[in-house]
Amino acid sequence: MIDGEYMVNLFRENDRIESAIFPELNLTPTQIFQGAEL
Repeated sequence: MIDGEYMVNLFRENDRIESAIFPELNLTPTQIFQGAEL
């Protein structure tokens, strides 16, 4: 968040999603969408 606004990031397939709130998070978009199919 910069000046009260969220920054937009584009993540593709196997890019690691980075989170300032959850730095130990180790997920990719592919893993998230595979989980949604369960």
